[in-house]
Amino acid sequence: MRKAARIVGASVVTLALVACGNGDGDGEGIVSAQTYAQRLCANMQSYIDEVAMQSTDFAGELDPAAELDEQRDALLAFLDDVLVATDRLIAGIERAGVPDVDDGEEVVAAIGDTFAEARAILVDAKGQVEAISVDDPQTFVDQRNQIGETIQASLGEIGSSLASIDAPELTAALSADPECAALSAPG
Repeated sequence: MRKAARIVGASVVTLALVACGNGDGDGEGIVSAQTYAQRLCANMQSYIDEVAMQSTDFAGELDPAAELDEQRDALLAFLDDVLVATDRLIAGIERAGVPDVDDGEEVVAAIGDTFAEARAILVDAKGQVEAISVDDPQTFVDQRNQIGETIQASLGEIGSSLASIDAPELTAALSADPECAALSAPG
């Protein structure tokens, strides 16, 4: 179960970091690329911190000796928490405005669509966890691990699509912002 939490947590954080290399805004209409970058990175840092904390808490509080249905319920609660955090991130992106760059509205739409897709992947995973077998411990572990690997692969593909967004002015603003640079730093 801890492996599943690490996979989901790491996948969500990876997706968030890739997004930081690409953009965010605040519902105020047109904002400078610098303002948009600051808002995106602040939203992303909050999201990364929250999901990392949730993953750590989940892994630390999980009782591997618990009944399988209790472990499934704990995983469902964890996914619910990640979904709530994802909803907050999406709302923050929607409020961030539109960067004053070429095709700024399209950039914001692409970022929003990407996180909506990530949310859909998490909702689908939750449905799979709800249906997971609790009759046999090995089957449970196998299915749980498969769900975690599917989430990781799917979010990785989404991260790749975010990386393909072409907005040089926004990329420069993101690179120049210290909070964005901190998000991209290894470790």
